[in-house]
Amino acid sequence: MKTRRLSLALILAMLLGLMVLGTTTFAVANDIAVLTTSTAVNGDAETLVIPNLGAAAGRLLIAQITYEKGQDALPIVAPTGWKEIITTNAYVDGGYKDIGQALYYKVAGANEPSGYIWTFSQMVKALGGIAQYEGVDGDAPIFASGGQGGYGDSTGKNQLLAPTVSGVEGGKLIAFFGFKEMAFLESPDYMHQVYQAWDPDNDYAILASEQQLSMDALTGDRIARSWENDRLSESVESQWVAQQIVLKPAGASGGTTPGTIGTPNLNAGEQLKLWKLIEGDPYGNLNEGTFLKRSEMMVIFARMMGRFDEAYAYKFPSTFSDGVGHWAASYVAYAQNQGWTSGMGNNQFGFEVPHRAREAAVFMLKALGYKADVDFTWNDAFDKAKALGLFDDVSTPSGENILRGDLFKVMVHTLMTNSKGESKPLGEKLNIF
Repeated sequence: MKTRRLSLALILAMLLGLMVLGTTTFAVANDIAVLTTSTAVNGDAETLVIPNLGAAAGRLLIAQITYEKGQDALPIVAPTGWKEIITTNAYVDGGYKDIGQALYYKVAGANEPSGYIWTFSQMVKALGGIAQYEGVDGDAPIFASGGQGGYGDSTGKNQLLAPTVSGVEGGKLIAFFGFKEMAFLESPDYMHQVYQAWDPDNDYAILASEQQLSMDALTGDRIARSWENDRLSESVESQWVAQQIVLKPAGASGGTTPGTIGTPNLNAGEQLKLWKLIEGDPYGNLNEGTFLKRSEMMVIFARMMGRFDEAYAYKFPSTFSDGVGHWAASYVAYAQNQGWTSGMGNNQFGFEVPHRAREAAVFMLKALGYKADVDFTWNDAFDKAKALGLFDDVSTPSGENILRGDLFKVMVHTLMTNSKGESKPLGEKLNIF
């Protein structure tokens, strides 16, 4: 195991438990304020237990769970009452070399347990922290969220970049960083540390930093830096994940919570990401200005049909000859098995071929329960979708390739449209809102 040489002050802090394990209490402040924090490591286990930090009823708890193996550690089962905000995986090499991070929230009740247990799909090395806040809207506490992952100099020699999200006046911006190496993590400019913790036996570090917001505006990218020690003299490079969330102050407008349709300050892609219907590329980027590919639509359609987990885990190959080793092979094979697609002919699916607006119309209609050759035909599918309002605010002609950003708009409209013969929207059927 590689050992980092930390400063005497940092070692003392670790020994005293002020920054690594246990609970820290802060003075109560005006506006949104952090009251207590607690952190924990699990060594290598299927669970991570973070101690209760004296949570008071009605206060907001935010949890950061950082773990090895990335997507292989999923799904994560959260403690009762906790709701997922965002999950981000670095996805650098996969498996043991990957790192992932999930954020959760809970409004504390009157009788909280002595500790909170997160359960992984297999044994993993993990560490995490919980911060307790007051002054947050209890009904829709999370105003916005975003994240990405990377390695070393993908954004700068020792930079961990949390991508910008929408802010709100009086809100609290919190940036969370996970690092797959024993290192001191320096808070981004203009932000102060909420907690920092390490797993010295397995070489992991986490950091949470915060800043009060004064206006409705994008928060801007926030960059933490990784160093050998707190003297900030020698940089360290490794896999990382970085996320931002904005807490909505009590009494403010906007914000999203399960049961609320849409967030005014988010565009369609950001909204879908908040609803867990899209994830973006391995670094969390939505790439809204690039054309949607046919393979990507199969992933999206699986989500719109509520069948993503089955498609992800599908083990049988398709009959298409052009998808060997493709990252979306399981989704395409599952789609073929379900009769969702028959490809382009000649045993070709066209994994990297751009998707056209008419094709998008067909799949969105199918997601709403409409049947091909019964409720619509190939020739009139686009007109049918437009009549339902699915292509509102989208100007792409029927036969043209559709941008990812435009497809995201179509998806939002589809989710907010009643399924065929039903009185509730598709998004409600999928338990998205």
